[in-house]
Amino acid sequence: MKTADVRVVNSTDAVFMKLKARSSDFFNDALILVEKSGFSLDMNFLSKIVFGPEFKKLSSRKHITEFPFIMKKNETHRKTRNVLCSFVKNDTVIGKMTFEFREIERSLTHFAELFLFGQYRILDSALSYRFCATSDEGMHFDTFKAGLSGKFRPSRRTLKIFLNVDSEPRIWRVGPTLHEFCRVNRDRLPDEVPADVNTFCYVIDKLGFLDDASYQQVEIPPGGMMIGNGTMVAHQVVYGNRMVCLEAIAQSIDPEHPSLSEQESFSAILDQEGISSTEHYPDLDSLSEQDGSMQRASKRTQAAEASQG
Repeated sequence: MKTADVRVVNSTDAVFMKLKARSSDFFNDALILVEKSGFSLDMNFLSKIVFGPEFKKLSSRKHITEFPFIMKKNETHRKTRNVLCSFVKNDTVIGKMTFEFREIERSLTHFAELFLFGQYRILDSALSYRFCATSDEGMHFDTFKAGLSGKFRPSRRTLKIFLNVDSEPRIWRVGPTLHEFCRVNRDRLPDEVPADVNTFCYVIDKLGFLDDASYQQVEIPPGGMMIGNGTMVAHQVVYGNRMVCLEAIAQSIDPEHPSLSEQESFSAILDQEGISSTEHYPDLDSLSEQDGSMQRASKRTQAAEASQG
């Protein structure tokens, strides 16, 4: 099975110089690895932050890039709605952390706007700050809310940018595109697959169809970025400690050539490969009790550790 294309560029400037790297097909067919983001970040400070698993994915929607202090009666008080204030004890540390997180938000959002300039406009975006060690999470296509249908709206696309803010490379395995997976596995798939792409990716994950998929291994250097769409390209993190992810919903600005959503692209794949689909996948509820790629990977790791101990 052919793996997805990973286009490697040295810097953000190189991304903007190479317009082909930003062509719309990357949403379905490729990832872009930027070796040097060039952002003004205190990597020495960031690479020392450690969050517990309960804060594995801290969202910018939790106000963590807001200034954490307010003045009341000439006294400094913490803002309770900034989630960092609930568990970071030192005021100096929380101030520095908020400043760095805000700079990451500013830099990634600005880069995303420039990356999409002239082709798409961003309708909504949020960042997740992931300062928790990850290893062997399992090969998967991104899926959301236990395969709930209707997530991807017409003429909108998801852009994800993963920024490595650790002192060590973040190691990924990149598998096939969704189209390549369907092409190779069409005789192995159920007689009727879910017509919704989010449900389809959920079912594939539960059935373990990607556990033995071909892959190429890629390293995201410290300060580097990976750009792509995890629903359309299979991937897994093999090793990494600290990363920030921007997720943006973008819409084409060209009314004559509107972008195809993940759902519209998936429907075209099914038609092209002659794969039958259904709006009501009958076995969805029974799959909820089965392990997904993350759980299977965790059990493999535990078994390997037990055999060594």
